[in-house]
Amino acid sequence: MKKLTILGLFLISLKSMGVGKVKTEDEFRTVVKRFNEFWQPRVKAEMGKDLIVEALWNEERANAHATRDRDYNLVIKVNGGMARAQGMDEDGLVFILCHELGHHLGGTPKKKRGNTDIDSWSSAEGQADYFAANECLPEMFKGDDKKLSDVEIISPFCQEDEVCERVLKTGVTIGNVFAILKNTDEPSIHHHSQVQVSETNLGHPDVQCRLDTIKNGALGEERPECWFRD
Repeated sequence: MKKLTILGLFLISLKSMGVGKVKTEDEFRTVVKRFNEFWQPRVKAEMGKDLIVEALWNEERANAHATRDRDYNLVIKVNGGMARAQGMDEDGLVFILCHELGHHLGGTPKKKRGNTDIDSWSSAEGQADYFAANECLPEMFKGDDKKLSDVEIISPFCQEDEVCERVLKTGVTIGNVFAILKNTDEPSIHHHSQVQVSETNLGHPDVQCRLDTIKNGALGEERPECWFRD
């Protein structure tokens, strides 16, 4: 398979793709508010609970996490440091929110409670990635008039499906953000993780595996064996 340097190509073309950086607190809060307004009615209708998304602009660490409050409402906390991470853009931030929502809504496999074999409420990390790419991002991108250009690298995978292209482009962006944060090699949609697990990995897979998962989710394919075993 031909090796391509994805990061440089996409960083060059972000502006032409119409995907902007999140530069200010107002922009950050707008993304979070839009996400919350989109998903809150669905969570309320399906679960009878509230979705509470906390936008912590002044927190410098590039981090987000999902939790539940004492009333078992769904809570997502996202730091401003994540929005300011190198290479991050608006759609990448939406992926982060979708991933955290995936811990709440992604289904099995689930993480375990402490050192027990009892399932917790939280979906596994790989499952949260898959939910983000297969369900959450497509729902949010449908009907959005944002147009991408310079998508030659990803369009062959999506057969001119614009929602698929945008999800896959977001996967490439976020994969490169993760690589920078972890100081590891950038992933590629033309490669696959060489990891093959003997049992499902409930924690964070390697960066290439995470991109593989996002790609498979965008294309409606099975979860990859770099983290998942049926």
